[in-house]
Amino acid sequence: MTPSKPKAGHVNMMADTNIANLPIEGLRAVMRGILANRPDCTPIFEEQTRNYLEETASKFSDVVVVEQTVDGPFQTTPSFQQLRKRICCMVGCGLCYQAIPLLQSIVEQVSQMKLSSDQSAIVDEIAGVDGDIIQAITAVQKTLFVETGSRQLSETERQPLEALLKALMASKSAWETNAQPFVLERGLEATIDLVNPSLATAPVASTELLSEKPPGVISETFEMAGIQLPRLFSGLWQLSSPAWGIAPRSRIMQQFSKHVGSGLTAFDMADHYGDAEILFVSYLIWIISSLILTQSILGPIPVCK
Repeated sequence: MTPSKPKAGHVNMMADTNIANLPIEGLRAVMRGILANRPDCTPIFEEQTRNYLEETASKFSDVVVVEQTVDGPFQTTPSFQQLRKRICCMVGCGLCYQAIPLLQSIVEQVSQMKLSSDQSAIVDEIAGVDGDIIQAITAVQKTLFVETGSRQLSETERQPLEALLKALMASKSAWETNAQPFVLERGLEATIDLVNPSLATAPVASTELLSEKPPGVISETFEMAGIQLPRLFSGLWQLSSPAWGIAPRSRIMQQFSKHVGSGLTAFDMADHYGDAEILFVSYLIWIISSLILTQSILGPIPVCK
């Protein structure tokens, strides 16, 4: 077999000038344009991304993302968002298994945080990690697809996932001990579902999810496949990349209830919208459980016709 000839390449000087001087948003627009017009460049882009991430991995092996200030309050460090962005890139270019230990590190560090009621911004910041875990677990699940259905995790693949699950459960316990609502609940449930489904628990009924008024009605409908559907749907793509729902599960449930109360009872979702389908089914279970709970306490619930 004839040996392949060495390949030589370089970046044109003027092209490199553009790269060095374009603002970040400009570089993003250019990259999106290249990938949209030349889809065959996508594998190269992903390969180069993987190479860069692997070459710089040592810089992020022991990153501190949480610190306690001198006067007491906990806060995130600038490295918190840097590490989150790195994890998103790893999930996006096929390094989902390598991203799991980094997620575990964040979970372990945030478990020590004791937050006051006026630190809601930090709670929302940490809740963003919930979406990162969801996306990583979804990416892992996709690696398990085979022609005959789905394969089992190998022992090598399972170990970091079990470590992440252990960290999530310990973090949940720590937050609840400090009387703080655990904000990584969605990530915990997704990891349990993949690693150890026997640990799954049913949603707890809560009358707080019930709307103060009966569901509204949107009069404009259209017919599809013999079914009358409302013209307005609530899209749940926000729960997926690149805007995967950075909100605690309880707030998402309350928003579902608010939409239903306003007459927006139709929701659009897909299996690649993060955990949108799982969240919505959980919402339905919560509502049914809440209705049963309310009926058992207050008696029959009047039905509006």
